[in-house]
Amino acid sequence: MTIRNLASVLSAPLLVAGATAADTFTDTFEASQNSAGWTINGNPNIDDPGGNPGGWLHNPLADTPFPVVRSDVNVPSRFVGNYRDLGVTTISFDARLLWRDWGDPVGFEMSIMLWDTHGTSDPSDDDYAYFVGPNVPLMGQGWVHYDFDIPSDDTSALPAGWSGGYFGDPENFRPGVDWNDVITSVDQVQISWLHPAFFAIFAQWDVGMDNISITTVDAPCVGDYDGDGEIGIEDFLFVLGSWGTPAADIDGDGDTGIAEFLNVLGNWGPC
Repeated sequence: MTIRNLASVLSAPLLVAGATAADTFTDTFEASQNSAGWTINGNPNIDDPGGNPGGWLHNPLADTPFPVVRSDVNVPSRFVGNYRDLGVTTISFDARLLWRDWGDPVGFEMSIMLWDTHGTSDPSDDDYAYFVGPNVPLMGQGWVHYDFDIPSDDTSALPAGWSGGYFGDPENFRPGVDWNDVITSVDQVQISWLHPAFFAIFAQWDVGMDNISITTVDAPCVGDYDGDGEIGIEDFLFVLGSWGTPAADIDGDGDTGIAEFLNVLGNWGPC
């Protein structure tokens, strides 16, 4: 970074945690950016070009009943945390099907799933909420855009159109759990290319994802990478450990650097 560029960063306003405004963060996969550690059936491959535009998350040979796109539960990112406190309103993405050996997946519905894994690797204690959307892309259709509204401010047991599930029942929450438990403790986002309560035969899929976005209002706590409601030493260490990579990027330049460092220092404390 030149002295001129450094001076412009130092003179720019900090991203203030308490400012009220809508904010959209996007994993564009440009220059291998993948802040949330997204994979398609375990494959984190990023290709460039061919996306919408530029880089894109691509699995050219997913041998599976249906593709599943997951954020990495071990990676702090803008896609996890207390969605109610963050004011999450929307998750969006672009998807593309290049090929499927069993033909077009008509009747396969794109679904968004929000998971609370309770901080363990044991799937039997996971709880999740999901919303079933329109059909997944068909072959030759090109890039298809999907917007999923996230009613994070809804305090009912289950918002209209949403369903809950767990290891023992994909259509109902476990006893004692409801929407409020999951939406305030989201630590993984999954995008399922089929209704989560359905199943299908195995097939070969060539699929891609791009521009996975999350929109928040009422001031996200920018720089609270571990989602604990304050900016502190864990967030500071995450910025230092991510230096020179896209992992902690907040200003959209695809890099963790002086802007992220100054943001943590300037917004230290509770959000």
